[in-house]
Amino acid sequence: MRGIFSILIVITFSLQFLSAQTVSRKSDIVETYKGESYYMHFVVEGETVQSLSQLYEVTNVEILKANPEISSGLQPNKVIRIPVKSSQPAKVEKDAGIIKQDPSFTNHIIQPKETWYAISRKYSVPVKELLSANPGIDTLRIGMTVKIPKGAEIDKVKLSNYAEHIVKPQETLYSLTKKYNITVEELTRLNPSVKDGLKAGQILMVPAIQEGKAEVSGNQVEPLKIQVRDTSFIEHTVARKETLYSISRQYGVDINDIIKANPSSSGNLRKGDILRIPSVTKRIRYVKEPDTVIMGRAINKAAIELKPEQPCLKKTGGNSEVYDVALLVPMMLELSDSISVSSAGVLKSADEYVSFDFIQFYQGVVIAADSMASLGMKVKIHVFDTDHGDNTAKTRSLIAKSNLVDMDLIIGPFFAESFDVAAGYAREHQIPIINPLSRRSELTQGNEFIFKLQPSGWSQYNALSEYIKANHNNDNVILVRRNKEENSGMAEVIKSSLNGDGMNGAGLKEVIYSVNGWSGIQKSFSKSKPNLVIITTNDKAVLPALLRDLSEQAASHNITVVGLPEWEEMELDYNYLMKLNTHFFNPWFVDFSDKHVKHFLRIFRSKYIAEPEIEKYAYLGYDATLYFLAALYDYGNGFSNCLGNTNFHGLSNNFRFVKSSNGGYENQGATIYKYADYSRVKLN
Repeated sequence: MRGIFSILIVITFSLQFLSAQTVSRKSDIVETYKGESYYMHFVVEGETVQSLSQLYEVTNVEILKANPEISSGLQPNKVIRIPVKSSQPAKVEKDAGIIKQDPSFTNHIIQPKETWYAISRKYSVPVKELLSANPGIDTLRIGMTVKIPKGAEIDKVKLSNYAEHIVKPQETLYSLTKKYNITVEELTRLNPSVKDGLKAGQILMVPAIQEGKAEVSGNQVEPLKIQVRDTSFIEHTVARKETLYSISRQYGVDINDIIKANPSSSGNLRKGDILRIPSVTKRIRYVKEPDTVIMGRAINKAAIELKPEQPCLKKTGGNSEVYDVALLVPMMLELSDSISVSSAGVLKSADEYVSFDFIQFYQGVVIAADSMASLGMKVKIHVFDTDHGDNTAKTRSLIAKSNLVDMDLIIGPFFAESFDVAAGYAREHQIPIINPLSRRSELTQGNEFIFKLQPSGWSQYNALSEYIKANHNNDNVILVRRNKEENSGMAEVIKSSLNGDGMNGAGLKEVIYSVNGWSGIQKSFSKSKPNLVIITTNDKAVLPALLRDLSEQAASHNITVVGLPEWEEMELDYNYLMKLNTHFFNPWFVDFSDKHVKHFLRIFRSKYIAEPEIEKYAYLGYDATLYFLAALYDYGNGFSNCLGNTNFHGLSNNFRFVKSSNGGYENQGATIYKYADYSRVKLN
């Protein structure tokens, strides 16, 4: 025993000795940033700015200037930039030979939470091209280097010897052939949709009039040109005490646009943080060399025209089309044969098997499809087992076998990496694709075929603000924050919204509880108006006492409290919540007294001998499938143009989809409810 103990001591000592010695290696990866060359260095445990300055033969100040965020110290696993001195030509050495970097590629180092789809948006490269350039790389890891095909950063707008013509009222095919010196046959070949006649507002592809050739407008000769909206960015370094609201005012940019441009930011700004500030301009681009794609659309596309301006009309007389819907759900079927039932005493519960993680979502989908079939809809649900976690092999296999090419709608996948792969395919084949669970606001950017079911935190805060403006616009509104750091993003969105139009009061009052205490709240009360108190903390040391003090003043000051959804998981005094008429906001809410919920419960219990659960996505599967199948049935494959007519209050989710300016659709619906008579009552 003593011998074993001695060995353990020696091993422990050796490990401590090794960990105390950090051997730094010079990076062989060089990238260009703002015209300057930098080594991309992956920080390891024990490294310091001083040790790196000696390794790369640069000063501490130069390293800190290139990486202002490390002023408080280096963090392991972080990638930083080290300036390349002009006297230090960057080269990659291997086996005593020099390997030149492939000039057709740019290297990119994977940052935390980056996915293939995020990289494709950053460099404007299709996901499939990134995968082709990086064979053998499946799962991305922090610090990994991937190749980005060069030339992919060229402007997405491709122009050719063709240009766009917007059809004006009274224009005819004959007048267009004369104007652009083209035959009717050529015009029809470029624009098959003209066979059905011209429509005002329709966009046609026509030969571009070269500079120097005349298109006469009065006495003025104008070359044909195209105006393109362009978004560029400037970098802002956050100063002390700056907030999203103050920065948005400084640059005249909407706070939500700043949030979308900085998806990795939590909203809690710190001094030295760097934000991207969007700056939208318009450029005039003249037509150039030929191409088969103009303004992102194929010349020979069957119907090159604007989205219909006429109101969306539901199909009358029934819809006899058959719709194919793909459900990409991670079932892990390869593990199903390992479930043993030989001994009931050791049999695991269903919750312990990964194969059942999303089974209730699937069951909700089936019930919704049955409901639509009973109304006469013809729909085929194709269920595919897809990847669980970070893997993408199953999803890629589906795409390679063209199993999804004829789908009218894709639901899933559920995990980020496999969804990014499927979303790229859906965009290429113009198939609407639904993301069931992600709340990342940047998910829809650059892909107009994505529908994100879960509202982001910002969307929920905006929904809460809109509800307050609609129902409490004459109240005395008080925002109570524990300190300036906690939930600062939420506070900034609410302040920006409630200090603007729509409130008849004197504006929102703010109390920092750690600074002003209870007396600061008391001073903010109004005796002549109802008081709406929004509390942005869930600190267990502060919240119970704060609710107690507020409940004691509730009767004399007519107080209503708005709390965080997390409160419902805390052991708070229910009497306080009742007395304060406490309001909550949440993307999910089930009213078990509702007749439709009761009907769903009866069907689910009868069909599956189980209880549907919100946390297991039974209600979400039903709501999402019913909503999108109804949209397909009512409006056909162009239903995305008619979403304003299909707002939906489901069993657990409100759907109100809003299209982003350069991407897909995000659900911005949220439920506001309150406690009354020892139950939860839905308010919107």
